[in-house]
Amino acid sequence: MIYLASPYTHSDPTTMTARFEAAERFVARAIARERPIFSPIVHCHALAIKYSMPPEFKFWETYNLAMLSAAKELWVLKLDGWQDSKGVMAEIDAAEITNKFITFVGEDYFPCR
Repeated sequence: MIYLASPYTHSDPTTMTARFEAAERFVARAIARERPIFSPIVHCHALAIKYSMPPEFKFWETYNLAMLSAAKELWVLKLDGWQDSKGVMAEIDAAEITNKFITFVGEDYFPCR
């Protein structure tokens, strides 16, 4: 399984929604190409909204890192802000510590169908 790291938290809710939608599009394209992929943003965005859960990585850290530990590799979706994301940086660090293969990808890695 691939774990997809991507930035999410932002002071502007519109930016957070745009980041979710970008990750969602990427995951849909990966699944369409039979790539098993997990994105905590895609999986948890609706939960966070519906149940008023905090968006900050600190709240999700244990969950995200547990999911990452089950993955064979980490893909980092290079959306605007990825290099400043505490969550993405922590996920990269965790992947490096456990010697997971890391790939940096843009939104166009899987072209539209």
